[in-house]
Amino acid sequence: MDEDFTFLDNRPIVPRARESARWPYLWATTGRLIDLHENVSKYVLENMTEDWKKINDAIESLNITTLIYVEKRPDALFQMHKEEYTISLLKPTDCKIRLTPPEMIHLLKAWRNKHTFSNTCSTCCRKLDFGSFNFKTCCNQFYYLKTRSNHPVESIAVETRRYTFALPHLLKHTSSDQEFVVFNDPLYWQVSTTLIYEKVMKFVMGHPMTRRTQDVQPPEKSHFFYKQLQEAPLNHGSMVRRSCGKTTLMRQYVFGKRCILSMRGTISADSSLEPNELRVSTKLTHLVGQHVLVNRMPSLQPENVLDLKVVGTWQADCFGLPLEVLESLHADFDGDEINVWIFENMQSRAECMFLLNSRFQMGSKITGLKLSPCQDMLVVFYLMYDRINFLPYKDPHKDLKKTFRTLYDLYGSEKTYQWFNEMRLYYLDVLQNQIVFATTLEEILNLVERAKKSFSKFQKKIPEGCLTTQVLSKAKGSFYHLYQMVGSIGYQHYNINIKNSFWDGLNPCEAVAHATTSFDALLQSGKIWEPGYGYSKSVYNLQGLYVDYRGRLMDGKRMIEKDVLNTMDCTDLLSDGAFLELIRTKLKCRKRKYSNIN
Repeated sequence: MDEDFTFLDNRPIVPRARESARWPYLWATTGRLIDLHENVSKYVLENMTEDWKKINDAIESLNITTLIYVEKRPDALFQMHKEEYTISLLKPTDCKIRLTPPEMIHLLKAWRNKHTFSNTCSTCCRKLDFGSFNFKTCCNQFYYLKTRSNHPVESIAVETRRYTFALPHLLKHTSSDQEFVVFNDPLYWQVSTTLIYEKVMKFVMGHPMTRRTQDVQPPEKSHFFYKQLQEAPLNHGSMVRRSCGKTTLMRQYVFGKRCILSMRGTISADSSLEPNELRVSTKLTHLVGQHVLVNRMPSLQPENVLDLKVVGTWQADCFGLPLEVLESLHADFDGDEINVWIFENMQSRAECMFLLNSRFQMGSKITGLKLSPCQDMLVVFYLMYDRINFLPYKDPHKDLKKTFRTLYDLYGSEKTYQWFNEMRLYYLDVLQNQIVFATTLEEILNLVERAKKSFSKFQKKIPEGCLTTQVLSKAKGSFYHLYQMVGSIGYQHYNINIKNSFWDGLNPCEAVAHATTSFDALLQSGKIWEPGYGYSKSVYNLQGLYVDYRGRLMDGKRMIEKDVLNTMDCTDLLSDGAFLELIRTKLKCRKRKYSNIN
C-alpha cells in the first residue's frame, strides 16, 4: 500500500497522492466504516470484487495497535454529504514530537514551574533555539514560540513499552497492546491535567505514584490510568467537545490557564442592556449577534459562567454588562475584569445557550437564580410595592428575591426573565422621572449618631430616609454590617473582641488582629485553586458521617437527620412562597385555613 486509495461505494478505485508522509487514508461514502475490523470486512464481503479483497487483505495484514480517529473530510472528487468520513491510522512516527517518559516528566515539571510566550529565557537571558518545534524548556522553565502568528497544534507521542492503553469501546474488536500514548499540545495543558500525565508516566516507568509510598502499580491497572487520560479536562478542548458533564468540568475549565484566543477586559455598567446581553468595544464589531461565554476570574462562585449575547458596541475599550448579573459575577465596576470566550462550533453554542443563558435556564442549584435584582431594583420595589401591577405574585414582606424565586417555581425561566426585564424598565423609569434618590452627608451623620445611641431601636427612630430605605429593602447590607460600622466589629476568628467600629477607628492591636483574620480567610479562599481541593474537602466533611441502626444520619454523637430515607426538603421542589401561592390560587381556600403554615 504505497498509495492512498479513494473508493466510492462500487465505483472503481482512484489512486491519490500521499499526504505529508502519514499512513494511508481511506475515504468512503458509508458511515459503517467507523469500526475498522468488523465493518470494513463486512463491507468488503458485500462487494465481492478483486480490488476490495486487496484492500481488505492489506488492512488485515496491519498490526492495528494505534489510535483511530474519525472525522468529516471534504473531497473535491465527489459531493460531500453527512455519511462521508475519514479514517486515519496514527503511528508514533506520525507525531513530529516523540519523547521518552523521563523527558515527558521533565517537560511537565518545567511547564508547572513557569510557562509563557517568549523567545528569550527569563533566567539566563539566552536566546532560545526552538528548531522545528513550537516550545522549548530552559532553566527548568517552559517557553512557547512567540514569533508565529498562528500556533499549529502538535501532538506528543510517548512510548509506553507494551503497556496496554486502549479505547474502551474498541476492546471487543481490536488488539489493544499499543506501545505509545499521544498527549495533546502543551498549549491546552493546565495544572490538573499535567498531574495526571505525570502520574501515567510514573506508572509506565514502574515508579511509585508519590513520595509517601513505595507501592508500584501493576501493568494490569493501565485501563484505570487510560480512563484518567480520557477524562482529563482540556483548557480549550473540553468546552468545544462538550460544555457540560461532570459538575467540576466547567470549573476546571474556567479556573485553568486562559487560552490566548480568549479576551479579557474591564467591565462597566450598562442599564440599557437586557439581563442576558453584552456590549463590546467597536474593535469587536464582528461579534455582534453572537453568543459568548463570560466569567470573572478569580471568583469563588461555583456558577460564575454565563452565556450572554453581544447586541452592540460602544467607543469605550471595555465590556458593558447589565446590572442584573452583578451579584453572580461579584463585580462592582471599579476595575473588575471578565474573560470572554468565543464558541468554535454550533453544538457548543447551542448547548451553552440553553444551559447557561438565564432566558432559557434561569434556575441554579447553587445560587437559586442566575439573575439577581440590583440595588436600585430592590429600592424601587420596596417604595412602589403597591403600584406594581405587572407581577402576578409579590412577596407580602416586600422581598423581591423571594418574589422572583416564587415566580420561577410557578411559571418557569422564560416568564421570569420577562418579568426581570419589565422590572428593570420600571425602576429605570421611576428613578429617572418620579423620584430623586440620593444620600446626603448630613443624613449619614445623623444616622450614625442615632445608631450609636440606640441601635436596637434604629428602625423605630428613623422610619424614613434614603439610607434607611436601602437597608430595609436589603440593598445596603444588613443591620449587623451597619453595626460593625458604627458600633463595634465584634469577635474575630481568634476570639478577640474588637470593641471599636470602623468609623471610630481601630487601635494598633485591633488592627493587627483584624488584618490577621482577613489574611487567614484569604489563604483559605485561595485553596480552591489547588488541584483536588473540592474532592478532599468533600471527603473531609463526609468522613465522620454514618447511619446508625435507627436510620439516623449521625456525625459522631450529633444527629444531622432523624430519618435518612424519608427526609426531603420541600425547597428542593418548590419555595415556600410558591407552595403558599399554589394553595391560594389552586385550592381556592380561605386565608385563615393556611395562614398558620408560615
